[in-house]
Amino acid sequence: MARRQKLILLAAVAFASAATAHAQAPVDVGGTFQQIEQAANAWIPTIMQEATYLFYALATLDFAWSAPQFLREHDFMGLFLTLIKKLLVIGFFYAVLINGLTWIPAIVNSFAQLGANAAGVNVAQNPSDIMMQGLQIVSDLFTKVSAVNLLSEPGGAITTILAACIVLASYIIITLHYVVTKLEAIIVMSAGYIFLGFGGSRWTAPYFERYISLAISTGVRLMLIYLMLGVFTTISNNWIATMNGYTADLPITQIFPTLMSMLLFAFASWMIPKMAASVASGTLGAGAADLVGMGM
Repeated sequence: MARRQKLILLAAVAFASAATAHAQAPVDVGGTFQQIEQAANAWIPTIMQEATYLFYALATLDFAWSAPQFLREHDFMGLFLTLIKKLLVIGFFYAVLINGLTWIPAIVNSFAQLGANAAGVNVAQNPSDIMMQGLQIVSDLFTKVSAVNLLSEPGGAITTILAACIVLASYIIITLHYVVTKLEAIIVMSAGYIFLGFGGSRWTAPYFERYISLAISTGVRLMLIYLMLGVFTTISNNWIATMNGYTADLPITQIFPTLMSMLLFAFASWMIPKMAASVASGTLGAGAADLVGMGM
């Protein structure tokens, strides 16, 4: 039993050393994002050219299919109104097509900027910096564990290790969500432009509409991530202050509220995509079942 406790202590110290090492030498994931974005921007001219050809082809087919309907109009005014309605619809989709390089990024970035401004954080977040916040807390917690005698104070040491694991998992989750959403935004604002060409016909317009919905959903998800980052930055400072005043020989009840806050943080991080979908669709998507499902 004593040997097992020593192994746990050694593992905790090793983990703390690894976390500290990562804290001192962070990886610049933000630079990788820039490289991916530059590569994606090289696709845009070809994609926009093909989207324009697709729009013209679909619009021509749609007009050809609608020609008999125009001819069935018995008076000039009816024909004129039907034609004007058709031209207005096609004109709107064409306006989105030719201005898509400006309008689609504006949709995504406006949500992201709104979240960053409301939370008081920088919109140009580096995933490494986000993860560093969690690693710093984990390093501090494991430093405390390394100074504890597991034989005489096993409860406090195990609780501290549990808190460190919760913090680490939470920051990994929210960092991964941020990375995935940023990559999704890059794809939406590059390869996704091909779907603008589907607006040329009423038969393929749903693909155009789903693409616009995807751009809005991506922006909403970024907005929620920035809002939570602002909240979690404040909360994590409280965690550090609480854990700095805590030693493993003190009762666990002193940090129980902090542990519950960490668990809530983990749950909120896990639920970011579902909450974003709920906000975008105007429906309630999260419930008690999600909390149970997260723990399974």
